[in-house]
Amino acid sequence: MTHITRDEIRSTSGWLLVEALHKRGFQTQAVMGDGRTFILIADPRTGCEDYVIYEMFASRTSYLAYYACRHKEVAKAFFRRAGIATPRSALFAKQDCDGMQRFLGDVGAPVVMKPSFGTHGTGVVMDIATPQDIARSLATAGATTAKKILMEQQVAGTEYRMTATRTQLLAVTLRKPAHIVGDGERTVRELIDAKNANPARQQNPALKDIPIDEQTDGILARQNSALDAVPGEGETVFLRTNSNISAGGDSIDFTDKVHAAYRELAPQIVRAIPGLPYAGIDVITPDVERNPHDVGYFVIEINASPMISMHHYPYEGRSRDVAAAVVDEVFALSNNL
Repeated sequence: MTHITRDEIRSTSGWLLVEALHKRGFQTQAVMGDGRTFILIADPRTGCEDYVIYEMFASRTSYLAYYACRHKEVAKAFFRRAGIATPRSALFAKQDCDGMQRFLGDVGAPVVMKPSFGTHGTGVVMDIATPQDIARSLATAGATTAKKILMEQQVAGTEYRMTATRTQLLAVTLRKPAHIVGDGERTVRELIDAKNANPARQQNPALKDIPIDEQTDGILARQNSALDAVPGEGETVFLRTNSNISAGGDSIDFTDKVHAAYRELAPQIVRAIPGLPYAGIDVITPDVERNPHDVGYFVIEINASPMISMHHYPYEGRSRDVAAAVVDEVFALSNNL
């Protein structure tokens, strides 16, 4: 068995994990190609081919953990059982507009609509406040392959991505939704093009271009703006409601700023789902620098295949070697979950 190369794996996060494995003496071999590389890993202590990874999924991730993280309401059930705060929510058939309207009336506006399973913020619609919003939002959330729709209370605060194992918090990132800042001269489209073309952004393997599509047009319209509008100097115009880096968001390292209580809370959240060795956790709180048990927090998502590249290559702030920590705990040191 030999070391695989960067060309054999498409995921930057997966490659970071492989690099960390190589540095610790593990050997790797690609099992499949065509962009769907499964990587066989040989343990240097035993010589046995003990592990497999696919992107950021590890063979130590149980199927139950994978299923729970993909199916949002299942993850919420485990959170509630463990005493983890999560927004009120309910599942609906895609045709059940009446049920969704009743939920909106019960919880109060605004609410969020999501496919019942999925990743990368695909199909997520925020700021739903009226029955008309529900009908329009179904065109986005309902277009995914998920069979049901999750309606969720939209909670106030700032969203952070916390990556953790079952024993330690590894890194925290503020993910700022895709946006531009006006200069009083250029149009929104020109500002998007300029930000996407910025060499610092182009050379960062974790960041993605800000997309221009129908969703962009709709979000701009809700801000009384448009692609050909000229924002004032210093005016921030948001281009996505979700904060995903894959949708053009910016990553800002916050690891040293979070309250110490998160160092216990984040691993507790991972442990809430059996068989989950590590995860990316999306947390909303009004103030991440204060005790979450005092100011409040909500877990809105958990990802069994977290994008760790955002921590290694932040848009702003210090790089965090999350891959090394994952390898040391999950592959090299821990024998039990």
